[in-house]
Amino acid sequence: MQIHIELSGGPSAAHAARSAVAAFVARVPEPPPQAIVDNLTLLASELVTNSIRHGGVTERGVVHMRLSHRGATFRVEVEDLGPGFEPRTPRARPDRTSGYGLVLVERLSRRWGVEASDSVRVWFEIDAPTGPSPRAERRGEGERILEPA
Repeated sequence: MQIHIELSGGPSAAHAARSAVAAFVARVPEPPPQAIVDNLTLLASELVTNSIRHGGVTERGVVHMRLSHRGATFRVEVEDLGPGFEPRTPRARPDRTSGYGLVLVERLSRRWGVEASDSVRVWFEIDAPTGPSPRAERRGEGERILEPA
């Protein structure tokens, strides 16, 4: 399953991206756990925000977003006509108050990357768990163990 969405640039683009992810996931035959949906939504929003802030996409511009689901893998691609950048492993710094978008992508996705030619495409993949969903059981004072249902 795959969809392609054109988002208008500007301040409403991140909200539109979050709404598109929610609508897409709702169409998946076996929706993933909420934690996966939350990560997909957060990371898609971060990449669209980066397109607006660093790719120079204004209200008159367009950000392309592709969402796909195959097997257990969800893939999100965000593309703009911005100047691009060299991908490197992002690092969190305690003195920094912004710029954590790619740090989150690095930490919450299984894989991610950047492809550049006439446009810049940043993508990530997240795998949803397969098989029985885990359930939490109480094991003593304050300790929780996840075990298959």
